[in-house]
Amino acid sequence: MGTQRSDKTSGDGDSSWRDTLYVWDGIMVEVGWDLVKNKEETQKSDEIPLNWKGAWVPCENCADAKKAEAPKRVGGALDVESAHHFEVSGSAKPIVKDTKKVADAEDENKTSDDEENCSTAIPHQATFTGGDGWDMGEGSDTKKYKDEVHELLLSNIKWMGNMRDQRDNLVFAKGTNEFGPFISAGWMRPGCRLTLARRYLDESDARVKWTLDDLKNNVISGIFDKDSGDVCTPPWKCDALHSDVQQPGKRKKVD
Repeated sequence: MGTQRSDKTSGDGDSSWRDTLYVWDGIMVEVGWDLVKNKEETQKSDEIPLNWKGAWVPCENCADAKKAEAPKRVGGALDVESAHHFEVSGSAKPIVKDTKKVADAEDENKTSDDEENCSTAIPHQATFTGGDGWDMGEGSDTKKYKDEVHELLLSNIKWMGNMRDQRDNLVFAKGTNEFGPFISAGWMRPGCRLTLARRYLDESDARVKWTLDDLKNNVISGIFDKDSGDVCTPPWKCDALHSDVQQPGKRKKVD
C-alpha cells in the first residue's frame, strides 16, 4: 500500500501509482533561532535553517485530487497515524532582497504583543534536501529516500494567524527524486504545522516545467473565491493537482 515505482520512462503502461496523492504532515521549526542574539543580527543572515519532521500517508485511487482529505491526528498525537515518517532539513531565504523593503514589510505586520513574528512576515523560498529523508516500503523492506530537488514557496516561515486572507497560509513545492518529478500544494496551520500533498508527474507532463509561481497561480485560481474571499481546503483540491497528464499550453500570468 502506498508503494511507489522507480521506473522513469513515460508511456510504460502503468501510471496507477501516480494516481496516489502522498500527503506529508509535520511540524516545521527554525533550527538555531534561539542562538540569534538580537533582531539586527537576524536580518544580517541571508539563510534561515529549517527542519520539517512528521509522517506521510498515501491517498490511493485519488486521480481526482478533490477526493483526498487531510489526514487526521488521533487523541492529540503529534503525528498522523502512519508507518511512514520523514525528517528533512534545509534553509529558507526571503524573496524580498532589498533590506529596506524587508524592514518595511516587518513594520506593516508588527503586533504589539509579539514583535519577533514580524521578521518572518514576508515570503520565503526554501529547500529541503537534507536530513534523514523519508520512509518508503513495507515492514522490513522499508528504506530511507531523499529528494534530489525539493523547493518550497512559503508565504511565511511561521504561523502568523492571518485568517483575513487565507492565501497567506498556502504553501507550494516542486522537486524530483528517483521516482520522478513532483509538485505539491498545501498550507501552514497553527503550531507551524505544514501539510503538503505531493503528486508525482509523468516526464511529459507540462507541469514539470512550471515554476513555483506558475504552480501557485494555477492552484489559487482553482481554490480561491474572489467574491467571498474564501479558500477551499485542503488546498490541493483543484485541477492543478489531478493526475491526468497536462499538455503544454500558455502559462497563466501571475498577479
